[in-house]
Amino acid sequence: MSTLLEQQWKERLETYAASGLTKTAFCRAHDVPYHQFYYWMQKLQPTQSITPSTVQWMEMDVSSPEETASSSTPLRLHVGNVMIEVAEGFNETLLRQVVKVLINQ
Repeated sequence: MSTLLEQQWKERLETYAASGLTKTAFCRAHDVPYHQFYYWMQKLQPTQSITPSTVQWMEMDVSSPEETASSSTPLRLHVGNVMIEVAEGFNETLLRQVVKVLINQ
């Protein structure tokens, strides 16, 4: 039988899962200490891992290099709930750093 505290955390984790927010953003928005959030996530969902059924693939239509080079339409990347717009001549190193930070949150 689960305690009241466990039930509250189960509900909080369900709210997090439906929110689309990163763990850090969710904790900030709900004034929850991150270490407590992490503890309860590990305690209540210890065997949760990425399986083929949880991976989502996106279909992409890739143009030839000639078409891409002459295109002035920016590329739009979605990382979590963030959208990044990349124009021709972008700084590749900066983009990598930004995406790495967003993924690790």
